[in-house]
Amino acid sequence: MKRPCCGSAAVLLLLLAALAAEPNCEEVKKVFQLRQIGPSKWLPETPRSGSDLQVCTSEDPTCCTRKMEERYQAAVRQDIQNLLQTSSSTLKFLISRNAAAFQVLDRVSFGLENLIGFLTEQKDIKISP
Repeated sequence: MKRPCCGSAAVLLLLLAALAAEPNCEEVKKVFQLRQIGPSKWLPETPRSGSDLQVCTSEDPTCCTRKMEERYQAAVRQDIQNLLQTSSSTLKFLISRNAAAFQVLDRVSFGLENLIGFLTEQKDIKISP
């Protein structure tokens, strides 16, 4: 199942941090489900201690769990990989298109060199009517 892409790791991590201290976990649940990160059963109903968290750290109670962090990190890695593949495909296309154009120019240049060489050799030939 394909997840909609947010665009960057920073956006996801900032979103996690912003939602970490919600008074209840409904907003966090909505985002988690919207991004199709995992089942909502991974979310606590109410904020809890986040002492085991590495990314979504807060001294206040949080709606994040370690499992959620892991899933968000996996989602971010996948998003970045998709972006890199898309970018590299575009670059690959541009390079191949420009390479083809350079090959055409090289052939035209070679043809012009041959034509100039031929005409240079022919300057001594006189054409009579």
